[in-house]
Amino acid sequence: MTKDQYNKVQSIFQKLLEIPEADREKKLKELSSDPEITKEVKSLLEYNNDSTLLSSQKHVHPLGTTSSPQKKHWYTFVFTSTNIFRSTIAMALALLFFLGIWTHNYVSNSLLEVRHAELSRTINSLELSLDIWIKDYKHDVQSFCRDPEIKTAVSNFLEDPNLKPQVVDIFESDLDLNRYSRYAIVTLDGMVVLTSDTARKPFALPDKPGAAITSVIRGETRFGPPIFLEEWKRKDSTDPEQPNVWVSHTITNIDGEAIAIISLARAAKEEFSMLLSVTHMGETGESYAVDPNGMLLTNSRFQEQLLEGGSNHFEEGDSVFNFYVRDPGVSLKSENPTEAKEFWPLTKP
Repeated sequence: MTKDQYNKVQSIFQKLLEIPEADREKKLKELSSDPEITKEVKSLLEYNNDSTLLSSQKHVHPLGTTSSPQKKHWYTFVFTSTNIFRSTIAMALALLFFLGIWTHNYVSNSLLEVRHAELSRTINSLELSLDIWIKDYKHDVQSFCRDPEIKTAVSNFLEDPNLKPQVVDIFESDLDLNRYSRYAIVTLDGMVVLTSDTARKPFALPDKPGAAITSVIRGETRFGPPIFLEEWKRKDSTDPEQPNVWVSHTITNIDGEAIAIISLARAAKEEFSMLLSVTHMGETGESYAVDPNGMLLTNSRFQEQLLEGGSNHFEEGDSVFNFYVRDPGVSLKSENPTEAKEFWPLTKP
């Protein structure tokens, strides 16, 4: 379009804007017969229709205006469109989400592995310590039973019970009474003929010559876990029975024939429980040991709370051999179990 045509378009356009829309078509034919000018004027009229205006900038020809360049976002330098940018952000967030889940699981599994390894080391350390302690204990009892003086004294006592004082003197002079709490001489047929409670008369073991005695007679050194021997208590005794760890070994005469069984006991609350309490996990972890019946073999730092919660069911004193890892079935603070604690079911792991 030439400059004259452009000026002609502007002139006609302005004139047509001053008359009603219904008369514009007829007036346009009168003012120009040039098809290019007519087409451009019609385009301008359509563009300036009041129903399509979005602002007050009316009657402004698009050829005479310069649109300002659209502001570019920072991401347009990398991404060709907003949709691509949004898709990329969504994918990145999804990857971060799954990465977070993987990291959480990896760290959790790593911590579990560390805990398992630490627990394994603790258990192995406990096993090694107990194994060394038991072997030392057995060796000590074996050495005691091989002592010629002990052999002679026991052999003479079995032939003549009146020699009991001499046997007691030898036992109590040769034994380290700081470590050994009790001793007993048991015949091959299961009769306890002498104990550290020297006033006690001979009595039969509950199981008589059972499997334990038979294995000791065959030469085995028998180690037993901490036990209460209430049946060994005298009826007139008021002292509470304390648990002991017993080791038994056969004793022979000068001809090498088995004549009796020597059983020596150590107080379980001393070396045994202390040994189990030394090893623990980390700086604040604790190790607990229980017997197959659920009886606690080591002290618990929750002893005071347990006594407060069920003082009618536990004795005062150490938690060792006093508490059970069992379920009373009720809250000890408000209710009383129907059975004694020894009969409560074991706590589920």
